[in-house]
Amino acid sequence: LPQNWRNISGLPLLGNNGLREIGWLPYNDNKIDVPNGKVAVSSTAIGADSVEVAYTQRDMTAEELAPVLAASKAAKISSVNAKRDAVIAAGVPYLGKLIAIDDASLSHIGGMATTANTVLLTAALENPVPWPESYQLGWITKDNTRLALPTPADGLALAFACGQFFAAAVQHARTLKDQADAATTEAELAAIDIEAGWPT
Repeated sequence: LPQNWRNISGLPLLGNNGLREIGWLPYNDNKIDVPNGKVAVSSTAIGADSVEVAYTQRDMTAEELAPVLAASKAAKISSVNAKRDAVIAAGVPYLGKLIAIDDASLSHIGGMATTANTVLLTAALENPVPWPESYQLGWITKDNTRLALPTPADGLALAFACGQFFAAAVQHARTLKDQADAATTEAELAAIDIEAGWPT
């Protein structure tokens, strides 16, 4: 019964047969599951014993599909960004340690690399710039232990590894997002594997 008719005395007690006797017919809405890219189309048939709503499926039109695909692309790109951020947050595996490469850490690494280059460029001069003892003591890793950097070359090697890892993560994310932007179907979008290809 319609919700606003349920208080009419006696009607909820009649059952299907009783309702048929006073002109009411059971209403059966035979809903179906509709996959992505499809739309359900309903048709209603009034029979002697019931009213039946049946459904068929059709492909979405380009106009109907566009906002659905756009939303799926946005979700895929958001997942890529989250994966990129997780890879960067995990740090760079280097000589058995993990090196932080968040924004602040990259800035410090850049400063260390600049110092190392200055030391190497002035090595042959009368008053060369010394490699600071603070760097020789070691770089503080993610587990709060030191990774010794006894020479400027050791510092540059660390900086190179961190820069290479960071750039690879950012560029791989950009490649995946470009693939998502270029997808023209849900199937193409689903085929983009956002778990593979990251630097390790």
